Amino acid sequence: MSKFVELLEQTGEVTPEPLGFGTSKKAKTNPSMLLIGQASAEDLEKDPKLADAKTDAIVVVVAPANEKALDKISEALKDKLWGVRVGSVSDEQAANFKEKGCDFIVFDPENTSAGLLNDEDMGKIIAINSELDEDQGQAIHMLTVDCALFTPAESVSPLTVQRLIDIEVIRGRVGMMFIMSTPADLGKAELEALRNGGVAGLVVNLKSADDIAKTKEAIDDLPRRPGRGKGGLMAQAPAAGFAAFATASEPDEEDDEEDDEE
Repeated sequence: MSKFVELLEQTGEVTPEPLGFGTSKKAKTNPSMLLIGQASAEDLEKDPKLADAKTDAIVVVVAPANEKALDKISEALKDKLWGVRVGSVSDEQAANFKEKGCDFIVFDPENTSAGLLNDEDMGKIIAINSELDEDQGQAIHMLTVDCALFTPAESVSPLTVQRLIDIEVIRGRVGMMFIMSTPADLGKAELEALRNGGVAGLVVNLKSADDIAKTKEAIDDLPRRPGRGKGGLMAQAPAAGFAAFATASEPDEEDDEEDDEE
């Protein structure tokens, strides 16, 4: 299983203290939201220190004609949790990325081989945007995809209630783990609102090193998420999106007839 996907699934959970005598380890709280840095392979080649930013994972943007750039930045990525972002992926490319140490792939669906979905070891993250409709969201939910990366049409900063609603609409349509692209300088209140809305991770520009450090600290200081259920997980929107809520709330016709008879 992808280490990144496993980390996403553990966001906000508390790892209990080990049982037995002679143990000194305390319960550990995992990050309530991941911070993922993104940079092109060319930028990492020019400045390998970008990979030292305080992020939970790194996404390397790889141009189709420049996959060999990963070889040049292998040292910078050593001991890091990283994946690639590509416009399209063939089965051969996916195997090549895995061989180089890639843990997950962010891909556009149009030109990506369906064979990628059969790889149980590689994390599979589908890129979506604000134009995603409800039918597409339901179809994505049925695929063996681990997560969706949402890139809004406009910046989420400043984060208004309307922008938060727009994000929730898209998240509800895919009904799966959800990360999104944001500026690296969001405030603590904005981070908390996104986290409480079910956003499991933020993808930010690795060049914003100072903002990344502040944001990481702010995420670590966020209060416990409200409305958490058993196991520390918050209820997620259904796969069918908001239509499911409407269907669930509509009274049953047979029940209405019985009530009328009474």
